[in-house]
Amino acid sequence: MSKKKVKSKSNAQSNAAEMKELRKIYKEAKDAGIYLLEFGAQKGFLAAAGSIKNVEEFEKQLGKEIDLSKITLGDAINFGTLSGLGQTRAEACRNAVKTYKEYYKIK
Repeated sequence: MSKKKVKSKSNAQSNAAEMKELRKIYKEAKDAGIYLLEFGAQKGFLAAAGSIKNVEEFEKQLGKEIDLSKITLGDAINFGTLSGLGQTRAEACRNAVKTYKEYYKIK
């Protein structure tokens, strides 16, 4: 097997491991009433964690559903999210959830 194929296989395994970790982080966040948004950053990744209940309240006030996949970074700030940075998507998401839980004293 050539070095190129070995490297490619290693990247695929790394990507699969990160996706598995992301699924775990997203599930834990949802179970705690937290939603996550991800944004690109100049160096690494940026994630924002916010309250699902707050979004539901905004939806009631607006009389329509909010599509979180269309939320901009500015919207996320206005929604009172807390951020996390990381070298990987998983690290950024994990840090955002950790910051959110610490700030709101959620276990």
